[in-house]
Amino acid sequence: MDDGKDSSSGHCAYYLPRKKRFCRMIPKVGQLLCGEHMVYASEAHKDLPNVGTETQKRKRIPCPLDSKHTVYEDKLSKHLKHCNARHATLSDYYDQGINSGLANQSVPKVPLSDIPEVKVLHVINKLCKLMKDQLYSTDKSILLHHSLEEEMKANSDAINAMKHYQQQASIIGNMENFGLLRSQTHYIEFGAGRGKLSHWVARALSDRSESVEFILIDRANNRRKFDCMHNSENGPKFNRVKMDIENFNLARYPFKFNWNVIGIGKHLCGAATDLSLRCLMKARAQISNCRSNNAVHGVIFALCCHHRCNWKDYVNKEYFLKLGIDEEEFNILCSLSSWATCSFQKGQSKETHSAMNDTNVDASLDYEKKESESCTDILHSCSTAFQSRLDNDFRGKREEIGQLCKQLLNMGRIVYMQNQGYHARLIEFIDFGVTPENICLIAIPDGHIDK
Repeated sequence: MDDGKDSSSGHCAYYLPRKKRFCRMIPKVGQLLCGEHMVYASEAHKDLPNVGTETQKRKRIPCPLDSKHTVYEDKLSKHLKHCNARHATLSDYYDQGINSGLANQSVPKVPLSDIPEVKVLHVINKLCKLMKDQLYSTDKSILLHHSLEEEMKANSDAINAMKHYQQQASIIGNMENFGLLRSQTHYIEFGAGRGKLSHWVARALSDRSESVEFILIDRANNRRKFDCMHNSENGPKFNRVKMDIENFNLARYPFKFNWNVIGIGKHLCGAATDLSLRCLMKARAQISNCRSNNAVHGVIFALCCHHRCNWKDYVNKEYFLKLGIDEEEFNILCSLSSWATCSFQKGQSKETHSAMNDTNVDASLDYEKKESESCTDILHSCSTAFQSRLDNDFRGKREEIGQLCKQLLNMGRIVYMQNQGYHARLIEFIDFGVTPENICLIAIPDGHIDK
């Protein structure tokens, strides 16, 4: 089996520094570089004297519509007429960068292992000082909904499927609890994927399905979409928008009815949550210029992957600046948030996790009772962790720090929504043993409901 140590076996001659081997893809006949790496042909020519003259003349560049693929520069005009990304940019509601943050990402994110230990310890020291002042209580509301009862009974032995059914049932149960299951509503699912959440919301609204519409936004083209099950003329209307949330201008979307809007999402990764919140709030602020008077009636997002947040897109930079945390420290904080799931193992039972929590986590998560000495202990333990990296004895402390990082990121979002005139809160919607990403953000306009 070829290990990619050299390029003499007919494989691509481009060397991958991070993987410390050559690319294993097969180049076109007469070429030394594969299509993926032809964009580096001019650089490779300096080190590869055998690269043909045709490769030297033809330059390959990233497609301006979608930088994930490349095209020959002399074929660009022809490619743009047929590019699969073309239809998105032609939409009336495509507005490049409309939901991104205004500030530039001036400090690049680097892996935590590449950051000097003293900087990481400095951030952890700040976190320790913020423990009591910035603590936000999270209500526990693990619910079920009748729309999924039959499906859950039929698949009770399917552990992986049950994990998702439980999450969807609890999200929909909380939607009902907060008055977010309504007729005459446009439901917008951000990061929709296969559209499972919208599918079950539609089932929950089966008695009024003709008066709801679903808009599913995702930048990928997913197979086995659940919205294909809803193609009846009398059922709810499902519309797909293949577009990055960053570029989706909700205020320009051609709604067919003058209904309210509710944003939903299950496990919106990192910055996608911030882009979605900004998308909804910008549309709300531009209601007077909209084609219709669609008001944002509420939001429910199951939060996920806080380590993928970034300074440029985060919705409430002011919150962290007031805490004395700048962009570089924010990036470190995002990386530290991944420590929150250190103890979680795929497929572990609730009992197993509970036993682990009893010994490693629960005693350390009661922030209000902590004495100042505990911060010193954490700093000392962190120093040890940097030397051993995966020391199991330090697992509980790592989780505590990671949970605080996630809570600060969530708290900034809560404050952002409160400043927009919404009553916002964090809900623990599912047990940690089902998924470590068990927090959802719920926001409703002030004065609409008191729960």
